[in-house]
Amino acid sequence: MKKKILPMKYPSPVSFPYEANILSILNFYDEHSAWLHSNFIQLINTKDTTKYDVRVGMNELFNSPFLTIKRLHAKDFSENIVQKIIEILDNDIYFYFLTVDQSYIQACNNQNTHELFVFGYDDNEKCFHLADFISGQYKFFTGGYDEIVNATKNLEQYEKDIILIKYNKGVQFNFTMSKVSSLIQIFLQPEINLQKNLNQIENYLNPEMTQTINGNFGIKSFGVNVYKDLHNYIECLYESTSIWVDMRPFQSLYFHKYLMLNRVVYMNEHNYLKEDISKNINYLVNHSLIIRNLLIKYTFSTNKRLLLQALQFLTALENSEKETLNELLVLLR
Repeated sequence: MKKKILPMKYPSPVSFPYEANILSILNFYDEHSAWLHSNFIQLINTKDTTKYDVRVGMNELFNSPFLTIKRLHAKDFSENIVQKIIEILDNDIYFYFLTVDQSYIQACNNQNTHELFVFGYDDNEKCFHLADFISGQYKFFTGGYDEIVNATKNLEQYEKDIILIKYNKGVQFNFTMSKVSSLIQIFLQPEINLQKNLNQIENYLNPEMTQTINGNFGIKSFGVNVYKDLHNYIECLYESTSIWVDMRPFQSLYFHKYLMLNRVVYMNEHNYLKEDISKNINYLVNHSLIIRNLLIKYTFSTNKRLLLQALQFLTALENSEKETLNELLVLLR
């Protein structure tokens, strides 16, 4: 009996399944660090005024030189799906369902359709090794062959494709301070650098892949302007009687600061900076985490004062980030 589990390592605190899945692959290897810290500096909001979909970066994950990504039609997997997945995994390729009926997979504890990532199998146990968010936490777990068959029996109806991902070993990528500096400037001055923003989108986005993963990638705001959207969202919550809060925008805000701190630590370790400002960046990380936690507390208590506190911390975070990143730009010159 055969068994194969492709390398995976739990990712940093992300918001979306596609981020978690791809970073779980990349995090297993060290050689992607220079690329990771050269990207994911932008913040974008892709929704209208009634919904907020804040994301980190310009979809760089689907354009990483360390990955080969291929999209296939779901109808190609309507028959013999277990054997087809095994054959793909045997070729060191990860298998990414964009939609399955998770009600058939006991470990998922979900009665709805959702994404599902497959990174291994065990013929002895007749199961696949899977990854997805369960009750808000990204987890690795197993699902029986029969569960996967049932969960995918209506695959064509969902009009979602299959994504295959292969890690490219031996790729070299050099960290460039000029690129980091340019992206930070774009983040801080989204209006002035509008054309640069548009160029970033053209360079980074694979339109077909983006539409497949995220739907229509309509950009509403860039960079520090996303703070205004987050302010508006919290104010809408304050005026509303609804207690449901979408935590993902605030998790993305925290993820953005988390990555910035790791970036500065990386630059310090490689002597790119004249002085260490990681304490200042750590302040941003802590503030973004406080904001997220205040929103979590609000979902349980419905205490409006928590929203007012979140607004105060959000204003302080925005001001501190502008000041700190401008200091960083000086050090990068």
